[in-house]
Amino acid sequence: MIFTTDVQFRPALDANQQNAYIGKMFSEDAMAFADFTERHVGEQIKLYVCDTMLVEATLRAQILSGDIMLVGEDAVILMDSFLRDGCP
Repeated sequence: MIFTTDVQFRPALDANQQNAYIGKMFSEDAMAFADFTERHVGEQIKLYVCDTMLVEATLRAQILSGDIMLVGEDAVILMDSFLRDGCP
């Protein structure tokens, strides 16, 4: 498990032109995430924001860039709320 507070999210569109968010990690957080994803390729991971699970996915490859994409209506609605109102 890794914890980070240094992620900046911005609205985006996914490959199907649906609303999404791209999160960008910086510095040590991106390196820690790259190490984590390398160790857990092929496993299910969960991403939490404000103690709320946004997405559960299977890692298909190591993520070196520090970028993550949140897709799916439920995740986007929750992220909209967190960015607008802060954590509950």
